[in-house]
Amino acid sequence: MSTTLGGIRNIPGIRGAAYRLERLRQRASFALRGAGYYALARARRDPSARAAVTAVTVGRNDDYMADFRQRLHATIEWNMRHLVGEYVFVEWNPPAGRDLLAYGLTERFKNLRAYVVPAETHRAINRNPHVELLEYHAKNVGIRRARTPWVLATNADAALGMDTVNRLLGARLDTLDTGVAWTTERVDINWRENEQTRLTLLGAPRRDGDRRGRALPQRRRLGARRRARGATRRARLAVGKRIAVSC
Repeated sequence: MSTTLGGIRNIPGIRGAAYRLERLRQRASFALRGAGYYALARARRDPSARAAVTAVTVGRNDDYMADFRQRLHATIEWNMRHLVGEYVFVEWNPPAGRDLLAYGLTERFKNLRAYVVPAETHRAINRNPHVELLEYHAKNVGIRRARTPWVLATNADAALGMDTVNRLLGARLDTLDTGVAWTTERVDINWRENEQTRLTLLGAPRRDGDRRGRALPQRRRLGARRRARGATRRARLAVGKRIAVSC
């Protein structure tokens, strides 16, 4: 019987329908779990509570994606609302003639500091003329400047799922093994380019605020690890309250 059912599932039309049904089941399960974790987080913690975690992310204003600025702001707002106490944003090799992302970020988020790594530094260490952003060099700049014992090295469009939020808020981070790096499952979510500006649990309003679309949080790689030790290179040339050019 199982052999017969397996053969039916391999018929092209049925195989596609079975795949879509399975994807729908997975998304529905994720949505239900996310709602449950969100309710748990709201019920058991002070809304002002934050974990001793610094999120480090990098970027530059180079049209990497159509609405990178909106995605970046939405992700930071979500993560700071639910978990992260401090953000460090590293703007690596900003394109000439383009506005810095750092100014808007430090104006909007009071617990965010930004560091700008100039083009001269990039050219001095880069060996590939086709690479404009050295992601992990940039993240090292941010990790060195974190003020908390734990660091979340993440991407600019990665929003933490509520299961991860609950896990970290309920953990005694000072008792955990500092030699372990944590990771989580990644789940992609829908995002409407050039329309969506923020994330909510059940929906995401458009800019005009008249419609809502589903946008459950994405769980992305979570590299919660101890702060990098060693000498911290001194930042120079302060460019505003929480922006510095790093060398």
